[in-house]
This record gives sequence, C-alpha cells and structure tokens, in this order.
Amino acid sequence: MCATTRTGPSRPTSSGCGATSLRVKDLDFGNGLVRIHGKGDKDRTSLLPSCLVAPLKEHLENVKALHDQELAAGRGDVELTYALAAKYPKAAWEWAWQYVFPAKGLSTDPRSGAVRRHHMDEQVLQREMRQAMARAGIAKPASVHTLRRSSATHLLLRGTNIREVQQYLGHSSVETTMEALAEPLRGVCKSEFRIQNPGVRICVRRYE
Repeated sequence: MCATTRTGPSRPTSSGCGATSLRVKDLDFGNGLVRIHGKGDKDRTSLLPSCLVAPLKEHLENVKALHDQELAAGRGDVELTYALAAKYPKAAWEWAWQYVFPAKGLSTDPRSGAVRRHHMDEQVLQREMRQAMARAGIAKPASVHTLRRSSATHLLLRGTNIREVQQYLGHSSVETTMEALAEPLRGVCKSEFRIQNPGVRICVRRYE
C-alpha cells in the first residue's frame, strides 16, 4: 500500500505509506480490493488480503463509534480538497469520507484554523514496523516500503504476470517494475530464474 501520502491539509510528503490516509470508501471488502491515492495524484487499486477483512471491520466499528461521538459534539468533519468540498458540501461529515486510521487527537488546520481529526501520522506506522521487527528478531534494515516490494517479489515468484505486478505497484512502465524488483529477486533465486510474459522476458541470476 505504500505510496505518497499527506501529513496535513494539501501537504504531500515525499514518501510514505498510503495506508495512513485511507478513507472508508477506499475499502472494497466484497471484491478484496483497496483504492490507494499515490504518487502524482494518481489513484490505483491494490489487493486487500482476506486475513485483514475481519480485523479491519472490527477496527471500523470502533472508528464509527468515535465518529458518531464527534458528530454529536458538533464536529466529525475531515479535510477535503477545495474542489470536493465545493461540489459536495456535506461530504466532510459523511462516514464514507472518514479516515480508516484517524489520529488519536484533534489538530488545528494552519490555513483555515478549523479544528478536526486528521489521519494517523505516518511516523506512527513506521514505529510500529520497527517494533514488530524487533519482536520478531529481524536484524535487517527495513521500512514499511519494504513490504511493498516483498509482496510484489512473491507474486512474481508464484508466476504472476509481470504486467499485473506493474499495475499492482502503480508503475507507469513495465521497465520500472523490472528495475525495482531485480535486486530482491537476485537474493531469493538459487539458480538462473526466468519469468516469461507476452513481450517481456526477465532473466535473474544470483551473484555470489
């Protein structure tokens, strides 16, 4: 899910994980998909693992309860782009537009002065990642972004078409996908590993 995210109203960061800025409407439990807002203001669709469906639904029940409490207190709105706010004046208070992972506290929009609950800070997710690695005894440098390449690498190893992986990663060209995955594939292949797709051939060798 990793992609460029926004840590404040209309303030994109250079890198991060799109999971922190997901909205309720972005989750498609029926089809096992999740919509992610990524680099260059482009939306893409990624996979939603079935093992996360139940925990996410339970989590959303708690978020919905919090949202209902804030609505009762006269708040409950989230930040939207100017165009969306103008087209749908009431959308900021609707459940579909709420963040899946809201911040623990309220914050003040430095531009408008509005007090509202933003999404969880990206650093919180990165910290959880480091703590999980420590508990698992993994002594390697890694970040949330590492999970993105790892899942894509496993898809390739299982025979998934390279162009499907390209779409999964949100790359504009298949060459970018090959460059991004060439190094991790070298580490997992014990011998020459060939992946053939229509019009594309990747040959990966292990370098001792």
